[in-house]
Amino acid sequence: MVFSLVLYFVFWVNCYSSEVKLSIEKNLNLSSSNLYEDMIIITKEDLKEVSCSTLDEKISKIVSGINVSRTNGIYSFKSVLSMRGYSSYEQSRTLVLLDGVPLNNKATGSVNWNMVSMLDVERIEIFKGASSFVYGSNSVSGVINIITKKPDDKTKISTLYETYDTLKSNATTSHKGKKNSFLLSLGYLRGDGYVSTPLADVTAYTVKKFADEKNLLFRYFLKTSLGNFDLRYSFYDGIRGEGVKINTANGTNRTFNDNNLSIKWNYDKKETRFETLIYYSNQKYERLNEYFKNNTIYTKIQTDSVREDLGLISSVLFNRFGIQNVLGTEIGKSLVNSKDFQSSPSISNSYNRGDVYLYSAYYNSKFEMDGFSLIAGVRYDKAGFYDGYYSNDSINVVGVNGPLKESDWDFFSYKIYISKKYSEGLKHYFSYGTSFRAPAIEDMCLSLLRGNKFTEANPYLKPEKVGSFETGLEFSFLNGFYLDPAIYYDLGKDFIYEVNAQRTININGVKPVYRKENIAKTKIYGYEVPFKYSNGFLSFILNYSYSKSEILKYKNNMAIEGKEISYSPNELITSNLNFNFKNFVLGLSYIYKSSQFSDDANTQKISPYSVYSADVKFYPDKSLEVSFYVNNLFDKRYQESSTDMSPGRIFGIKTSYIF
Repeated sequence: MVFSLVLYFVFWVNCYSSEVKLSIEKNLNLSSSNLYEDMIIITKEDLKEVSCSTLDEKISKIVSGINVSRTNGIYSFKSVLSMRGYSSYEQSRTLVLLDGVPLNNKATGSVNWNMVSMLDVERIEIFKGASSFVYGSNSVSGVINIITKKPDDKTKISTLYETYDTLKSNATTSHKGKKNSFLLSLGYLRGDGYVSTPLADVTAYTVKKFADEKNLLFRYFLKTSLGNFDLRYSFYDGIRGEGVKINTANGTNRTFNDNNLSIKWNYDKKETRFETLIYYSNQKYERLNEYFKNNTIYTKIQTDSVREDLGLISSVLFNRFGIQNVLGTEIGKSLVNSKDFQSSPSISNSYNRGDVYLYSAYYNSKFEMDGFSLIAGVRYDKAGFYDGYYSNDSINVVGVNGPLKESDWDFFSYKIYISKKYSEGLKHYFSYGTSFRAPAIEDMCLSLLRGNKFTEANPYLKPEKVGSFETGLEFSFLNGFYLDPAIYYDLGKDFIYEVNAQRTININGVKPVYRKENIAKTKIYGYEVPFKYSNGFLSFILNYSYSKSEILKYKNNMAIEGKEISYSPNELITSNLNFNFKNFVLGLSYIYKSSQFSDDANTQKISPYSVYSADVKFYPDKSLEVSFYVNNLFDKRYQESSTDMSPGRIFGIKTSYIF
């Protein structure tokens, strides 16, 4: 009904086309991105207009239907970005790429957003909805491809200083030649932090959360008669304090050491392009945890973990008889190897490991004629879990100690997209596709105590499968107004979800046992209404999204049937307003997140919250930019968990200079 009314209205308005920053990219070159007509582009200019210190938060302010869980701001050791009503408890349903290289590690499905936030980004491509027909696992709700700056014979230095004595700086230099080009980027962040523990839980050992990190990105481009080569290496080293300090120098903390290497090759011959990407990612993760057991016994545990991902993606893109085609294959291998060493009050060890493999092939095509467009794609994936093992000296977890069950899975995914362009300012589309997500390695092989609950491994997990329907409009009307409403409906099978196992275990007292299980049937549906207006002096974005989730069938615990999925707010609102004067820009922004459940039984609820922010940017000349901003104007100390509070009001100043 809503779409019928909108269509009726649009046909009575003088529709016309205009250049839009958040729009469909029309690329004349052969590119697999062209298979997405509804691809959203965030430009570097869009990113400048939003005053946030982290990239994931900026994305959520610009694009509708994106939920970011980052309670501690830059001091968060983990951030999760989810789309389309899916839970923000884990990242693994939204695939994140950096220059085409997957960032979701297969061990946990997580993405190191802290590393990405320090890079000099050129643009971001976002594809919403089922995307397994091109990208395979981890792309159930969509894909985000972050594209970094390419060489342009410039040097840029930027420095940011914020509340809590936070300093962030970045320097990027590059050279662009006829055959050889390179780019080098260095980043640094240090912050004393703040006390995030709620006042009622503060103890003598409560301290500030802190952050200290550095990163490096090097890219080398080579043009030859045999094709173009793009060599990319990135390094990240960061530590995050968790707000407790008893006997050690940094207290409870997590450190991440990431090394990422990739080489991309492409070769164009007439209307055919050959592309191959080889990548390797290695993350060394460490955690030191110290606390008092039963409030009297000092306990210290050191975690050392190695997570590796290796992959090859190769494709051929060609045009034949007016049809764009992509034929590709992907091979991958991932592993996790982790050890927990308890040195106090007694010595004990736990150990877990696991490997997964992947083989896939896919074909996609696009046909256009007289405003009509048809996109169809199919993909076959074969994957498996093997060499799994778990042991613990101090406890015996029945059923998951010792060698773990090996599994093999396969999945056939597809998508059909149909659109009709009625005029330069109006298009209507429908799509239906299937997606899947393979279990994360640690969900199958790692059992450990997390706060007041015990998380048990489940080596019997199967991949989840989702069927997704979407329809929407893309149109512009009057002068500078743009509106792109969409509705979607996802039906999930074997949905991977953490549930209370209805058992307890005695570890430092009786603890409930939780584990990932396959929920037989779930549904998620909703709609998004992104609105944009721009006339040069004034630019305005207003995004509203509504989603509803429900567990339809789960035979192991029928009590949670009819419940909503945890960490999935029903409503999200973001708004950005900018006034562009001659040498400065005044910006205002607003975020609203409705309440959300934090447990599978829907007995615990996180309160809704609103946050307002403002900033002023000055441009004395073309090379210099100075900005002042206040994030969280009214000092709202909201929570997205029972143990953490947000940092509240943040004042900051940022300068950027281009040589």
